[in-house]
Amino acid sequence: MFESQNWDAIAGMPLVTLYWLRLAEKGHSVHVFVFGAFKCEKDFTLKGIHFYLRCLPKWIESTAKGDLKSYLKIRLLLLQFKAYFAVRKTRRIEPPDVIYSYHTGLVPIGHLLSRLMRIPHVVHFWGTWLGHYLFKEPWYKCLPFLGPILCFKFPIDLLIISNDGTHGDKVVEKLKFPKERFRFWLDGTAPGIYHPDIDKAEIKRSTGLLPSDKMIFQAIRLDFWKRIDRSIAAMPTVIRRVPNARLVIAGDGSLREELEKQAVELGVSDCVKFLGFVPHDTVLKMHNAADLFLSVQDLTNLGNQIFEAFHSGTCTVAYNIGGTSHVMKDEVTGVLLEEEDLRRLGDVIADLLLDDQRRERLAKGALDFAKENIWTWDKRADVEISEIQQLVAHHHRKQANKTKE
Repeated sequence: MFESQNWDAIAGMPLVTLYWLRLAEKGHSVHVFVFGAFKCEKDFTLKGIHFYLRCLPKWIESTAKGDLKSYLKIRLLLLQFKAYFAVRKTRRIEPPDVIYSYHTGLVPIGHLLSRLMRIPHVVHFWGTWLGHYLFKEPWYKCLPFLGPILCFKFPIDLLIISNDGTHGDKVVEKLKFPKERFRFWLDGTAPGIYHPDIDKAEIKRSTGLLPSDKMIFQAIRLDFWKRIDRSIAAMPTVIRRVPNARLVIAGDGSLREELEKQAVELGVSDCVKFLGFVPHDTVLKMHNAADLFLSVQDLTNLGNQIFEAFHSGTCTVAYNIGGTSHVMKDEVTGVLLEEEDLRRLGDVIADLLLDDQRRERLAKGALDFAKENIWTWDKRADVEISEIQQLVAHHHRKQANKTKE
């Protein structure tokens, strides 16, 4: 997405990019270093934000191809060097006030740079997989994740973990990271999502549906733990009871071909629409037009997709795993499924599609809850910026006092 130098593609991570924009609007200079398998290294500026794309040498891919562990070690080591020299080079032009690390692999070098430059180090994780291994697996299965675990042992000045239902707060408690330097926030949604008067028929037509079709919507990356296969597996039952029901999936990923094959094998390929990548503005319109939003992922179903469905006034069905029940209340803000309920997912969906009154009641409950409890992106970004500004101001005061001494 970064190589395209297209803001709409980069803004597929809306809260991250909004945060960068907010900082730029407030007069801060924002420099974003991105490390990945890019065709070439390049520097560019979009909307006042400076991007630096850095990739590893191509010989790494071929030399270590047969040995995954060696490859990962070499890759991680070179990543540290790349990050170090990239940031140090920029520092000579414009010294930073704070360093952000968004990935566990960059926490060590982020910490080193922050100490060399004598500036605060902020780490922001968008959820964490560690809870699954720390609380559900024997200790020896945690060994491959020793690196990410050790990140919590660095004296980070501020650790932010998005509350996406993966129990980041419990991970922090388990690993004994200082609570006073930890923030645990829901991510929030775009403002002004709810459009009750939107032309639902036109939105449905744009996805290949008829205006009379019942639209079951998923905005989701086609990844293994997202469990789109559950949704597709439910469709034969749904279609038998509600012949005009259609599953619309906005998102792309490595499993698309496999999922399309599943739909064909189940005889529901005409009733499952794979849209691929969809711009976020269009996704929000689809939320408003949908008759039902579905989220049956493993690990967690607490995330922006559900927040957006709530703010759109759309009835939601979700699997109760991770921290999903923090916002989902069964028969109040939607239908919350336990593990044993998943085998009758098709009937749960069909029951709702055939009961307009119940669906509208749950949609209203979700919308009311969202208005009271879920921040907009603007509010969420401003809270984080305020926290960072306080941290930097406190650091400057400490440095000034040391100079006086």
